[in-house]
Amino acid sequence: MRIWPLMALLLTASGVANPLLPYRADYQVWRGNSQLGSGYYQLQQQQDGLYSLDYQSKVGWLFLSDTRTEISEFRVNGTTLMPSKYRMKRSGTGPDFHASISFDWQLQRIDAQYRDERKQLPWSQPRFDPLSYQLQLRLDVARGDTDMLYPIVYKNKERDYRYKVVGKETLRLPFGTLDTIKVARDRGEGSSRQTYLWLALDHHHVLAKLIQYKDGDVQAELRLERLTFSEAATPPPAVRP
Repeated sequence: MRIWPLMALLLTASGVANPLLPYRADYQVWRGNSQLGSGYYQLQQQQDGLYSLDYQSKVGWLFLSDTRTEISEFRVNGTTLMPSKYRMKRSGTGPDFHASISFDWQLQRIDAQYRDERKQLPWSQPRFDPLSYQLQLRLDVARGDTDMLYPIVYKNKERDYRYKVVGKETLRLPFGTLDTIKVARDRGEGSSRQTYLWLALDHHHVLAKLIQYKDGDVQAELRLERLTFSEAATPPPAVRP
């Protein structure tokens, strides 16, 4: 008997959030009143206990285009993710580029590459890549954390991302009506950028919506359109508007 599907079924049946449940979430990408494209997140678990989180988006506006793919591979220790590999590729209008990060737990070293620049960073844990920290945030919010700090590697540099839970909201989205918990990125006083995200309370804290502002103007918005979980455990459907 495989333990994972049984545990997933029990967790869902009891109403306990399980952000590690494999899923795929599809999103519409908007800016203001214009839909620019689409994107998706997909979480999968391999037989050896390794997880992979994929993200892909494809957007276009007038003569501009942007296609991005990211994948993070990691293991889980308790409620903490242990990233092993990260890859990213961008193509479209302007220069194409790629990035990668390798976390070697045996040698305790982090090797990063952004464009053609390679860099070895000092080992410290926890440390995340630009994708795995997003799943770690879902895990932390699901267990009740309200003030989170994530050391990450981004463009060959070490950075700290801080997030805070700011409340709850009911949203009407292409997917349906969802009860969510709202989280804000704390960029510090004086920043011209703001980022807010909403996690679906009844759907294992999957990202329901994300908005990025610059100087008060919306730069990009993700709206949940479709959501499917593994066959082992399917959450209750959203209430349709």
